[in-house]
Amino acid sequence: MSKAFYPKMALSNINKNRQTYFPYIITCILTIMMYFMMGSILHNENVRNMNHGDMVIVLLNIGMWVTMIFAVVFHFYTNSFLIKRRQKEIGLYNILGMEKRHIAKMMFYETLFTAVVSIGIGMLMGMLFGKLMFLLLIKLIGSSEIPAFQIPSEAVVNTLVTMALVFFAILLYNLARIHLTKPIELIHGGQIGEKEPKTKILLTIIGVLTMGAGYTFALTAKTPFQAMNNFLVAVILVIVGTYCLFTAGSIAFIKLLRKNKKFYYQTKHFTSVSGMLYRMKQNAVGLANICILSTMVLISVSTTVSMYLGMEDTLNTACPNEINLSASFYGEKDTDMVENVVDEMAKKYGATTSNYSGVSSITLFCNASSESGEFQVLKQSNMSGAYMDNLSGCLCMTVDDFNKLEKSNYKLNEGQVIVYKNNGYKAANVRLSIDDETSTFKVAKVITKLENAHLGIENTEQLVPCYVFIVDSEKTLEKIVDAMQSGNVVEKRKAATYDYVVQFDTNLTKEQSIAMSRELDALDLEGVRIVSDNRYEMAEEFHQMYGGFLFIGMFVGSLFLMATVLIIYYKQISEGYEDKARFEIMQKVGMSRAEVKKTIRSQVLMVFFIPLIMAAIHIVVSFRIIKMILSMLNLGNVNLFMWCTLGTVLVFCVIYAIVFAITERAYYKIVSIGNK
Repeated sequence: MSKAFYPKMALSNINKNRQTYFPYIITCILTIMMYFMMGSILHNENVRNMNHGDMVIVLLNIGMWVTMIFAVVFHFYTNSFLIKRRQKEIGLYNILGMEKRHIAKMMFYETLFTAVVSIGIGMLMGMLFGKLMFLLLIKLIGSSEIPAFQIPSEAVVNTLVTMALVFFAILLYNLARIHLTKPIELIHGGQIGEKEPKTKILLTIIGVLTMGAGYTFALTAKTPFQAMNNFLVAVILVIVGTYCLFTAGSIAFIKLLRKNKKFYYQTKHFTSVSGMLYRMKQNAVGLANICILSTMVLISVSTTVSMYLGMEDTLNTACPNEINLSASFYGEKDTDMVENVVDEMAKKYGATTSNYSGVSSITLFCNASSESGEFQVLKQSNMSGAYMDNLSGCLCMTVDDFNKLEKSNYKLNEGQVIVYKNNGYKAANVRLSIDDETSTFKVAKVITKLENAHLGIENTEQLVPCYVFIVDSEKTLEKIVDAMQSGNVVEKRKAATYDYVVQFDTNLTKEQSIAMSRELDALDLEGVRIVSDNRYEMAEEFHQMYGGFLFIGMFVGSLFLMATVLIIYYKQISEGYEDKARFEIMQKVGMSRAEVKKTIRSQVLMVFFIPLIMAAIHIVVSFRIIKMILSMLNLGNVNLFMWCTLGTVLVFCVIYAIVFAITERAYYKIVSIGNK
């Protein structure tokens, strides 16, 4: 036998099965291209050496791992469609005299040709489009410096080795599957699932319970901390529930429709329901995959887009002025010293300050019950996880300082307090307990909205509920500080007395402003710790972080969208070949072409749009918990997140419909319903 026999046969087989092989090869090429592009950027030393480049590298590492896992799982998944489609062909080879070792040689060359073409073209396209992807990343992160694009040898070697191993593993899997299967089973392999599936009550119940539990976790989280803890559990439960409900619940639902005689015994329903029932055993896992992948696309894109678009709001919350300086005193409060330090630094840089404010405050963490007005202050020694469920942050300041910030004219008598809480405060009193000492304040006014003041609690409020207690005088604040510092010497050393927050703008250039802020931050003064944040520098960090998130979100979203498209295509093609004989029988027993085509459209629409509807439900339920998690990243603009989510869903629906229409045409062509 000629040595070229097996390679020629392999090429012939690929060409004959091009309707299923070519989309698989195209997907492999695109996956390898994206993996190579991500590796090229990740291993680019110029990116690592950029300002805040380490943050970008961390995000790219996440994208790299996601792409690699996706490549392995999805290549195996799409390969299963190919093998199933070719089982009859391989079985015939075996019956006609080819031994399994000969079939193994043929499949080796098929895999080799597929791997060489996919890896070669994928890496070539990665090199061609890599710079475009690289420039997109630089644009999104808002870097002022544009590093040179490189094609690192590490990326080339890593892609070659990783993808070669993936194709080798696929070959071993295919050979094992052929070796362990009898020829007669191979011939009938494409017809597996034709028997009416049984109703699996237990699996349906498990699906309902796990889905309900996942939704409960998503809907009952009260704080961002709980949301973070609940999210992964909720995701796992919803994924399990989705697979169970598509696998067993869908069959149970279709059988209920069949029992409804008025509904079932109609021409337009009879054939659709029967066809769906017999196909659902094979459809279930694929439809569940489409649902899960669609949900991932929608979540990854909508969250990262909203984070990127809401970056300016986040910056205004985190750093309202050009320079935001916080001085924490560990001894006697000396605000004059801080003022002098700022003045001297401004003179050194020739800066003129504007929008200047300096406010003293005390930050407390409490085990709170806002309904009763009880606030048990936690010291350093009793800050334990047991209090986390009711943990609240409390900012205390005098009414004079508050009036200065808010440009208001509130007045308080001794023992009175003004409470600021964005969602209101209903108790008549505030009982502030520190150890055994309790101070009770009568609530004079509740404020739910600030007109001018930036109190700096917005970041903390994303994590725990925050209250602002505005007291009558400095004397009252001193009383709280004395109570906090009571006890042993170690406790006293841990507790800061006051925070003095200074905020101002300058007439300096960006570089001068950052230099001044860094010099303030580096000061080592006795009894006080100074932290200085600069708006320019924070804006760069936010661009790096949120631009990187958007890049990864769009990248991962593209991968999942590609997977969704290919699964839809393969399901249409597979079902076209399997349904061809059935629809020919329908026409022979009296159904017209128009009736058969209408039946097909009804069945296909119902089957393939159920995952999209289910994905939309997942998004609606997950909206609240994702919103809480995003709040930990300082995104508090709920309307922006809502509109981004809605826009993403609408765009995805349009893409889904276009892909469905294209693949539906291929389905009609196979079953020959559209031809007269």
